[in-house]
Amino acid sequence: MGGQHWPQRCKVCGRQRIGDGERDVGPMSAVGAHCQAGQASVSQALPQPPDSRSDVGRAKSPTNRAKATIHSSRAWLVPGGRSAKDGMVQMAGASRRDLGQVFNEVPELYDRVRPTYPDELFADLVAITGMDERSSLLEVGCGTGQATRSLAALACSVTAVEPGAGMAALARQRLAAFPNVDVEMSKFEEWNDRGRRFDVLVAASSWHWVDPSVGWRRAHDVLHPGGWMALIGHVVVRRRGEPEVYAQTADLHQRLSPGNPGWGHPPLEEEVRRTSEGWGLVTDPGRLFGPAIVRWYPAVQWFDAAGFADLLRSQSLYRGLDNDVREPLLDAIAERIRTRMGNRAARRYLSVLRVGQRAE
Repeated sequence: MGGQHWPQRCKVCGRQRIGDGERDVGPMSAVGAHCQAGQASVSQALPQPPDSRSDVGRAKSPTNRAKATIHSSRAWLVPGGRSAKDGMVQMAGASRRDLGQVFNEVPELYDRVRPTYPDELFADLVAITGMDERSSLLEVGCGTGQATRSLAALACSVTAVEPGAGMAALARQRLAAFPNVDVEMSKFEEWNDRGRRFDVLVAASSWHWVDPSVGWRRAHDVLHPGGWMALIGHVVVRRRGEPEVYAQTADLHQRLSPGNPGWGHPPLEEEVRRTSEGWGLVTDPGRLFGPAIVRWYPAVQWFDAAGFADLLRSQSLYRGLDNDVREPLLDAIAERIRTRMGNRAARRYLSVLRVGQRAE
């Protein structure tokens, strides 16, 4: 980082600076250029390589199917942001949905440390769907409102559904400056739509928590004919030759939480890009939606040791551990980052947008 100050934290929203690991995006000021009226907006992302965008409507090749199968068993899959950022370890429906509630235990921590989404992603969403200020948008699983803030800034009508009371309360607080946003507390599967229909449905790092036997049909039915479904999220990745936290702490994971099937190295960025077809690792919608258009957006977060431990503390894989296992493990990881990585650790992501149109 060439002497730059990191990790920076905005004094208004508390977010850590997002940079590219080589090019400093500028220190956070006392107010934060990324904040509007005290509301944090979209994280800054890396410039996108010319070959990183793809309109995809083809069936998965056998090679990509195999890669997707391998990826589905790894902890580094992060749909988005809630602990498996473009698909997550597949679990039985009840267990999956119960685990999804663990974020409600730490809404402020979740809001502070999780990566948000780049402006380019929302610009592409608008360009693909044709949405404007007259459009109606439904967000499923809004969490603390990280993506909602960017959706609200598009000036369209936003109805955000969130099952966690703590998360919904913090979202309402964070979104108070946006009169075009309404936060409703409910699971999507049980949500009372009161006959409302929408132009666009967005799920940001949340669709993997929805029961697929209900969710896809429900999504189709609450959209107007010609409406659009958008899944956005993050996949944790690594690049060759770069220090990576799990590689430095695999022994700690196995010693303090042995045999956990979630432990594993993040995939290489180029491996993930080769799986950029279809709807990712969530259950396929069948004929309810057309072929998915896929976009990738690389970014990186920098943390000190305590900050990285907080990031892991906000993730379902670690929150699912008993407290007397989780906290010693996170303390040991933080100590390893301090002593072997110079108290500086990066978490590299590919943010992803997958968009498909409702089939008639």
